[in-house]
Amino acid sequence: MLTEILDKTLGMIIYLFTSLEGWSFNFSLIYVILSIKQNKYAWGFAIISSILYGIVCIDYKMYPTAGLQLFFVLSSVYGFIQWSKPKNKANQTNNPQTKTDDESWNYTKLSKNAWFLFTSLTILLAGIISMLLVIFAKVNNNISFYIESFAAGASLIAQYLLARKCIHNWNFWFAVNIAYVFVNIYQSLYFMAILYGIFVILSIQGYISWQNKSKNMLKQQELKNDDDGLHILNMHQLTQKDNEEQLIQHKQMA
Repeated sequence: MLTEILDKTLGMIIYLFTSLEGWSFNFSLIYVILSIKQNKYAWGFAIISSILYGIVCIDYKMYPTAGLQLFFVLSSVYGFIQWSKPKNKANQTNNPQTKTDDESWNYTKLSKNAWFLFTSLTILLAGIISMLLVIFAKVNNNISFYIESFAAGASLIAQYLLARKCIHNWNFWFAVNIAYVFVNIYQSLYFMAILYGIFVILSIQGYISWQNKSKNMLKQQELKNDDDGLHILNMHQLTQKDNEEQLIQHKQMA
């Protein structure tokens, strides 16, 4: 029994480093972990993993997901450019030392209207992808296909929101990852199913991590502002005291 477990484990490890699916797994995992840390180099790993996974998807006739990888490559280039831009150029010009963690952890949120818009776009994209593939590619009309089409449409939205540093990208990725767990199990791509299972957990961690980091940065900024205000008050008191002492000296001399 133990020997069988060891053999299967060893076989999985070998497959992980000798197959396209395995390397796509590795690079995708690094990409998500670096995304949680808001490291701009995450996008380089995203490009490599997308290319590899695209090839795997073509072999398994997962055409919606395969086409999605091309978008991921292009959006990863866009994401790298966006994440490399300084947020406050004016402050950096006046004071180069002002680029802190506060700046790198800035993110946006979706309003209620934006939630409705992007959710509607996800449904619309899923419908368009399904219709085009049924008409032109004549793919099999089964439940896995429709779930994959939904995941592909939601991935477009999630990737765009991630590139724009919107924290709610993690909500869309959560839904996408659950969908792809089912799709990959259906296609017998068990490594990718495990990967997306890990992504489900990481999408939750990503949301919490971004939120907590932002709260910590806001607290640090508030403390900094309080310290600056106290410093100004002390300087004002010292100046007032100096003025009073000078006034007393003038009176004594008079």
